[in-house]
Amino acid sequence: MLVELKDVEAYIEPREILQQALQEGDISVDYVVRACIDEEGNDAVLEAFDHDVIKEYCIQRDINIELKYFDQISAAVKEFNNNEKAMLLWKLLQCQEV
Repeated sequence: MLVELKDVEAYIEPREILQQALQEGDISVDYVVRACIDEEGNDAVLEAFDHDVIKEYCIQRDINIELKYFDQISAAVKEFNNNEKAMLLWKLLQCQEV
């Protein structure tokens, strides 16, 4: 039986659709992040993430991150323990002007 629908209105919750697609493996997290970067740019995507989450992710995976902005650097330094702060200070004191 063929049914024809006209003037059907439906509300779709984008977050629910995305969450379901991720859970069912229809779409990957990598694809979603890349699509967001293509749409909004790198800076917008990074600003959407909590810097503490990024730092913790990098620490867990032993990834060295290069922070470009003073605000990001100062926010990260606040999370350092005393040993990390001392190491950072030592590295800064060893910097030479180019």
